[in-house]
Amino acid sequence: MKLHSQSSSICILRHSEMSEMELLKKVSRLSPSDRLKLEKLVHPGRKRQFLCARAALIEMDISLEKVTTTADGKPLHPNAFISMGHSASHAAAVSSLEHRCGIDIETMGRDVSRIRKRFVRPDEESISSDYSDLHIWVAKEAALKLTGVRTLDFLSDIQITKRDDQKLLVHVGNGQANAPLTLHFAEYDGQLIGWCLLLEDDLSPSNQRIL
Repeated sequence: MKLHSQSSSICILRHSEMSEMELLKKVSRLSPSDRLKLEKLVHPGRKRQFLCARAALIEMDISLEKVTTTADGKPLHPNAFISMGHSASHAAAVSSLEHRCGIDIETMGRDVSRIRKRFVRPDEESISSDYSDLHIWVAKEAALKLTGVRTLDFLSDIQITKRDDQKLLVHVGNGQANAPLTLHFAEYDGQLIGWCLLLEDDLSPSNQRIL
């Protein structure tokens, strides 16, 4: 499935229905850095997730040969902002020519209650009346992927607020974003997909790296 929303495109593919060989044919032109990462993966399921996320980029006309990653694993491309994620059965990717972006995908119904205290702030309790805890988790994972800073804390560094129109914004502290992130959700094939955009952006080299 492909969607287009607010200067961005997303693609969701089901990797559980494709063999590793089928996926390798789709992504035959991996970048050198991605080839090295693939060689280090041992578990067949992890390989399919990795390859399927790259296949989703191809569906959005993103050339894989130019994909690189930061030391923290954030994917970079010279011609677009990109982000990828996967669940147990699907992979998702988002791209934007104008804005930094991040995406996460989780299986609907996943129980995150045991780790709730690690990511839901007291001032986000009111959001739970309209959005599930899984929505909040997905939103914060997407924001973390946008920044590429794995050390961000979901309680102290990432806050979600609700606008008057009931839509959500994500605020990232610790100097990682100069404006709130716009947030979008979609449900598809039993999956919850969340992606965010930092709209005050450009494609300068410094903005493609860690914020």
